[in-house]
Amino acid sequence: MILKIKHLLQRFSKEIKVFFPDVKEFGFKVAFYRAIDFLFPRPKTKAYINALSDYMEKELSPLTEKYKNGYVPENPQKLFDMNGKIPVFVCWWQGEEKMPPLVSACVERMKKKIPKNAQLHIITEENYGRYVTIPEYILEKFKNGKITLVHFTDILRYALTFTYGGMWIDSTVYLSDSFEFDFLDENYHTQRFESSDACPHEACMGKWCNFFFSGKKDNILFGYVYEALLFWWEKHDKLLEYIIVDYVICSGYFGVDEIQKLIDRVEPNNEKMWMLSKKLNDEYNEKEFNDILNMSGFFKLSFKADWKTEVNGKKTVYAHIIGEENV
Repeated sequence: MILKIKHLLQRFSKEIKVFFPDVKEFGFKVAFYRAIDFLFPRPKTKAYINALSDYMEKELSPLTEKYKNGYVPENPQKLFDMNGKIPVFVCWWQGEEKMPPLVSACVERMKKKIPKNAQLHIITEENYGRYVTIPEYILEKFKNGKITLVHFTDILRYALTFTYGGMWIDSTVYLSDSFEFDFLDENYHTQRFESSDACPHEACMGKWCNFFFSGKKDNILFGYVYEALLFWWEKHDKLLEYIIVDYVICSGYFGVDEIQKLIDRVEPNNEKMWMLSKKLNDEYNEKEFNDILNMSGFFKLSFKADWKTEVNGKKTVYAHIIGEENV
């Protein structure tokens, strides 16, 4: 109990330093919910999500109104020749040679699964500028640390897909043998749950995800998210919320009918995508592993957890996966 009180006091000391700046930047209501979330870490409440969504909706209203009235966004300068193939974008900033084992295994899996009419593009620090031109003020804020790599990548993923169309897939997505790319001709596709009850603590409501999506170039959703992120960072030097993209998409979903229709056309799919991550430290069993793969077209993993290669002297599911690329 004494340790808990000590930790709470430490968090309070940190929060008091940012609370009043937050009030100045976002208003009291948002600052209040951000403070409560920091002081008492727990899954996001509906009140928290609503407060931040309302703020973002108001903040982006000038942009939303433009899109409602038929505005066509400007493409962020197409630079790369795709040679008629559908691009599939995956990003590892440091380059392929510096990928952790799990990331490397997932990317190797992608290479094997990519159909002939598509091409995998690994986006890195060295090559991203060959694909799109990002505004200088964004690059400056990224350089000085106001925009983190995670949030710079948010801008990149929507700049790339808006400019070229195709697919964005995070580097920790593992494709199963049953995975098909038959959705690549659709205007928009993403992972979606049957009910918002599957994501009660997330602003996305289970209707979309940002680690796996695809669509046609000049897609209104991709253009809106890209421009909204630029709009945000031109005005602000700090995040509203870590997963800011979900709040941006929310503002488009509830503010622009065409965006809402685009998202709502996606049928529920891949609802078992977390199953494999729960088993990575289990002893590998071929039948059980294949049974899991049959549950979903792809699985979202993480390279940051403490994955083990052995349990009780036997190789784990994780060890099997990272060994696949060498088979």
